[in-house]
Amino acid sequence: MEFEAHPAWTLRCKYFADVSNAEDLGAYIISGKCPERTSLINARLIPGLMALYAAGDKTLRALGTDKGIATRTMGSELVYNLSGSKHISESLRRFGVKSK
Repeated sequence: MEFEAHPAWTLRCKYFADVSNAEDLGAYIISGKCPERTSLINARLIPGLMALYAAGDKTLRALGTDKGIATRTMGSELVYNLSGSKHISESLRRFGVKSK
């Protein structure tokens, strides 16, 4: 999906069903080896593409400010912006990849 306000950026989404290595993926994210612009999201909590679009737009708007993003990477910022919580770790735990 493309952003009208941010024409240089594109959000690509891929959906994977029946993921059996979620614990490994969680460890991969925590280790810091996940690319900065990659998000692994629990798709069951996403009502539709508009939510991803809104979170992506909010992330890109934060990049353009003096304050910058609240998390360490753009990928984690997208997950953080999907949540209504202001607590980063809670947002990542709730909307990020889960082991079960």
